[in-house]
Amino acid sequence: HSRTEQRRVLDVGCGTGRFLNDWQTAASAEHWVGVDLFPNAITLARDRCQASLTAASAAALPFSAGSFAAIHCADVLQHMSLADCEKALDEFARVLAPDGTLALRVRGAPSLRRGDDRDFSHSFTPASLRAALGARHFEILFLSRVNALPSLAAEILERSPHVHAAAAPVRHIVVRPERDMRSRLLGAYLALERQWMSIAPFGLPCGHTIICVARRN
Repeated sequence: HSRTEQRRVLDVGCGTGRFLNDWQTAASAEHWVGVDLFPNAITLARDRCQASLTAASAAALPFSAGSFAAIHCADVLQHMSLADCEKALDEFARVLAPDGTLALRVRGAPSLRRGDDRDFSHSFTPASLRAALGARHFEILFLSRVNALPSLAAEILERSPHVHAAAAPVRHIVVRPERDMRSRLLGAYLALERQWMSIAPFGLPCGHTIICVARRN
């Protein structure tokens, strides 16, 4: 591949640039690129990170084939229409160079009930994500559900008639201060889960989030 292909990386759904800024701190690349559907987010991202930023859909990336060595996309696909989600996966395969790396974070299907998949609100199972990427000639390097115990607790609370989600600005999402004891306990648990994931030979069996790393063949 050309030097540009080897050192050019893309954050799809970069938002205001928080992850892209962290990525730049932790890794090196010749050319950093970010896209987001919302122009206002791109404007804010320009104040946060040094990168080429463009307003564009993941389903229609404005780049040539094989032009990136790595793509990161977190919490985007589940908010697209089902058809555009398929197009986005096609685009990832198209713009990644051979042997390029794809890192995804997507919503995992519920463990205790059937998911209600529809446009702009759908989820994946490990098997469905593996199949979707395999059909596009990706080799899975890592794939697992995460956030296991908090996800199970959330599903159990959803089944309770006394769930407190009605008071939340966004359904089933309650924002608490960072110093709140529940926030601190959650942070400690997630740190332990990350440690487990780094050494475990297998993924977690439940969790509302799936993370995946795959290589383009």
